[in-house]
Formats: sequence, C-alpha cells, structure tokens
Amino acid sequence: MTGVDDNLPKSRWFHLKPDRLIPALLAVEGLLWLSDRIGWPVWQKGHAVLTTVTAVGVALFLMLIWFALVLVFRWRFQFTVRSLVVLVVLVAIPCSWLAVEREQAGKQHDAVEAIRKAHWTVFYDYELLRPMPEPKGHVWLRELLGDDFFNTVSYAGISCDTQAKYLEEFPQLQHLTLYGTVTDDGLEYVEGLTQLQEVRIIGVQVTHVGVLKLQMALPNCEIHH
Repeated sequence: MTGVDDNLPKSRWFHLKPDRLIPALLAVEGLLWLSDRIGWPVWQKGHAVLTTVTAVGVALFLMLIWFALVLVFRWRFQFTVRSLVVLVVLVAIPCSWLAVEREQAGKQHDAVEAIRKAHWTVFYDYELLRPMPEPKGHVWLRELLGDDFFNTVSYAGISCDTQAKYLEEFPQLQHLTLYGTVTDDGLEYVEGLTQLQEVRIIGVQVTHVGVLKLQMALPNCEIHH
C-alpha cells in the first residue's frame, strides 16, 4: 500500500533550501565558542561573542532575502517545524552569551570603581604598556558596550579583607599585591584566580599556613612573602 508521503517529491540533499543554513550556523557557533574557550585563534576579549552574534544576523538576513525572492518568483520555501525550533535555539544561544558577557563586564566595572574609590590600585592590561595605547575595541563599540567588555584587569593592589571580595570579578588577573591588614580570610578570594602569575604579600597579617594553602591552590604562581 502506498502512503501519502510516498507521492510527494523527495528533496535531494544537494538542493538549496533555507533550512540548509541551520547546520552551517550551528557549526559556526560551535567553532567560535570552542575557540573562545581554548584561546585558538587568539581572540580579544568580547570579540568571539560579537562575531557569533554577527553570524546569526547574517544568516537571518540571508533567509529574509531568500523569502523575498520566493514571493517574487513563486518558489517553494521549505522550512520544517523542527528546523524552526532549532533556529530559535541557535538565535537564543549567542544572545544569552552576549548577555552573560555584558553582565560580567558590568561587575568588573563596578569592582574597579569601588577599588579606585577607596584609593587602592587596579590597572587594565593596556594600562601596563608603555607608551600606553588606547583601550581595546573600536570606539563606537566601546561607547555602546563599555570599555570593560573588551578589556580585562591585569593588576590589582588590595590592603584589606573587605575589598578582597572584588578580586572575584577579575578572573584574568595576572599580578596582585597584598598589603595592609589582609589576613588568611582575604587569601580565600585569591585562590580561584587561576591566571595569576605573581602575588606579592607585603607586611600583611597572613600566616605561613595561609600562604602554603594559597601556593597549593595556585601551583604555577610565584608567591613572594
């Protein structure tokens, strides 16, 4: 017995259809996300997610043009419900990624402002270069998303435990100086900063046990005490 679907024309795999863009978009998003996580190719902060959002925008624009041509030339516009659901997910993922990156940039900005307001030291990566260049990112993008979306904090100097909590907002911190009244409680905020290359502990109230615990948490970091 012949079913109804057997009488419908089968679509060849090489036939150009709008839903063919979805696997390509999925591959692009996956590669961009993976390259951002492993650092290959080397992405500046924020550029991987912006490239992903741009790729989604281009794909949607191509589908819109495709639909316009279908209306003009009366072509078939085949788009299954399953493909539509996958497309919605592929659009939502980079939007959520962008929202997370903006939230993290906002937290970094607030932490920098709090530390500088207390007259302690914090520097972005580009501020440590001489001569000091402009912040990373195009001017119009920095005006739209903020400097912290494209720039990371590389150095900080903390003098008490109450401000050490802000260090959690600097995951790419490489150099840290602890002085003043910092204790072992303040060192707990440092243990999660896996990108640290050097920690200088000067005249603080930390114990030898606290320093050993920090060294165990950061085996690749040079700790001067």
